[in-house]
Amino acid sequence: MNIHNTKLKFNILFQLYDFNEFILLLSLNLNQKFMDTGTIILILGFIAPVIVVVIIILVMKRNFIKRAEWAAKLREKQMHAMPYNARVIKSEQGVTGGDIKRIIYFTFEIMDSRKPYQAEAAWFVDTLKFDLIKPGCIIPVKVDADDPKIIYPNVPWAVYTEGYEDLKTLSEPGLT
Repeated sequence: MNIHNTKLKFNILFQLYDFNEFILLLSLNLNQKFMDTGTIILILGFIAPVIVVVIIILVMKRNFIKRAEWAAKLREKQMHAMPYNARVIKSEQGVTGGDIKRIIYFTFEIMDSRKPYQAEAAWFVDTLKFDLIKPGCIIPVKVDADDPKIIYPNVPWAVYTEGYEDLKTLSEPGLT
């Protein structure tokens, strides 16, 4: 009986209005329930930048946390590293750096009392200390406990770096 009543109501509507007027009335009722296009664009114009800024902040926060974790692990590894002296065999200036510190690629001879060996390292070095890193100079270093090829500086004028090894091919031999 309920379906019959619904059909009867639609028949009455079609009889009262022709089909085009019925569609027009139906669309007007639907549009009144929703916002118009201008309002939607205005709202999205304010919400979209806020969402973008929030996403940028979350990504930056995640990267900051990762870098902080990496720095803590690096400090821990450097604390457990063994102190040695190393003779500079070769030092090359890299293409990156600034006026105060520049990246230097080293080849060291680690003066291990059991068996001296060679290792390579890349450090940021204070430009005022270039006279201390010429070939033949002795530099205090720390050797990683897990990997003896990882050499940390044990001097205040140098900072250990990681990830600059690929730029070595762009560097020019010798210090300038």
